[in-house]
Amino acid sequence: MGDRGVGHLYEPARAGNSDALCLTAARFFMDLKAGEHVFLLTGSLTRNWVSKRIAETDGPIGTAVLARTLSYGFNAIPVVLIDELVQDKMLAMLQVAGLSVVNEEEAKAATSHIRPTRVAMVRTCSTSDAVARDECRPLVASMAQKVVVAIERAGMTADGTYRNSLAQDFSDGRSRLDYIVAEASERGIPTVGIGDGS
Repeated sequence: MGDRGVGHLYEPARAGNSDALCLTAARFFMDLKAGEHVFLLTGSLTRNWVSKRIAETDGPIGTAVLARTLSYGFNAIPVVLIDELVQDKMLAMLQVAGLSVVNEEEAKAATSHIRPTRVAMVRTCSTSDAVARDECRPLVASMAQKVVVAIERAGMTADGTYRNSLAQDFSDGRSRLDYIVAEASERGIPTVGIGDGS
């Protein structure tokens, strides 16, 4: 597992599943229908000491590929949630992946037509805890997503900070997207985490 501590996460997750983790995750997507939403959370601001606009690179690229797969394979609507400071980079990656970035009304029209248009949506939320909670709750409720996937997106620690595997604090400028996962979990929506270090 690359000596990055992933075993500490993998072993308990594997113990709680009778099937391989990738197979368990894949099953969440098997019943997707045209026009249904999948939330994809990505983007970690990993070099704040240089610039808040420098983010994790493999997460957003992988997210763009997964968004393309969901659109082309299921005619679903991928909704990418990312830090506002790197939203422009995510838009560019989705376009390179062959998706048009649209609003909710346009996404519904694109996926309901006999000749679907390949689309994705991009959203963000506040960097303030109190505001983010109020933004995330209605977003989860209004889009009735089938699954939430966090890709290379570090979670908030118990003290409200975000830290990398070296315990460096890289909280500054981060949108509090954790409340999407928390709200989805409360509603019984499956959540999947993809990462390469702990």
